[in-house]
Amino acid sequence: MTLPGYFKNHKASAFAPATMGNMAVGFDILGGTLSGVGDTVHLELTPCRSPGQSSIVIESITGTDSDKLPLVALENTAGKALIALLAGEGLAVDVAVRIEKGIPLGSGLGGSAASAVAAVVAMNALLKEPLDQNKLIIYALEGEAVASGAKHADNVTPCLLGGVVGVFSVEPLSVRSIPMPPGISVAVVKPQVGIKTEEARALLGGEVEKSLVIKQQARLAGFIVGCMSNDKVLIQESFKDDWIEPQRKKLIPHFDEVKKAADGDGVFGASISGAGPAIFALCEDLNTAMKALDRMKAVYDNVSMASLAWACEIPQTGASVVTEV
Repeated sequence: MTLPGYFKNHKASAFAPATMGNMAVGFDILGGTLSGVGDTVHLELTPCRSPGQSSIVIESITGTDSDKLPLVALENTAGKALIALLAGEGLAVDVAVRIEKGIPLGSGLGGSAASAVAAVVAMNALLKEPLDQNKLIIYALEGEAVASGAKHADNVTPCLLGGVVGVFSVEPLSVRSIPMPPGISVAVVKPQVGIKTEEARALLGGEVEKSLVIKQQARLAGFIVGCMSNDKVLIQESFKDDWIEPQRKKLIPHFDEVKKAADGDGVFGASISGAGPAIFALCEDLNTAMKALDRMKAVYDNVSMASLAWACEIPQTGASVVTEV
């Protein structure tokens, strides 16, 4: 089997982690990486059956909520990202795709972005001349938009780069990693309900009071400065959302109780992850996050509502190649 000369291998797999979009103060601007859960995409390349015309076939989707996801490449975030990459780079090859979903559908944890990112990272591993990170972000955004309805990079960028990332422009692309104080961790709990991103965005009002805009701008600036200067007092003072959270929390069962339960020493605050329903608490260290998680999950346990929960440090690495042959 002879592939076109721009490929060095014919099989690769990549893992992409879950993420937290918005991070309370940065709607469509800030995103953070999680560890312990994510999506894996496996690719196998073969020469084009039709000369010069690529074919992308999603052979299987397994794992969490796999029966709810489309096998048609144009309708799947991983498939669409690969289509965009091959077309954008002028590459021709047939691709067989297998997707292992670890992130629940409609969780607010960046599942659509993770599949798209894992796909482009796996494809990039097979190129003799790998693409730069900005190109991978752009192609992954094409895929993620299939699910979200628009190009929002606050999940794709931390998923690819790791850590906490600021998205300052999508067209043209401008993103930067934001240094965090050592040990910063999160507690995440997701009740067993699903929320579609486009539906959550439809709830948002079109007009925003000038005073609220000023307040949220100040908080975003304060949060970023606090992170970069290791000023934990400023991080806590800034970590509040009076704009998006009040409009969306009605979609999340017992949100106010969970947010209140998260509060404690060393906890900067809690808010909605992405479009929800996952709720996360930002904490000064992992031990604090684990204690906050116990309190948050207890709210759902006490009303017999199933939930998923985990605590982790914010990892500084994003998507990675698992295998390549």
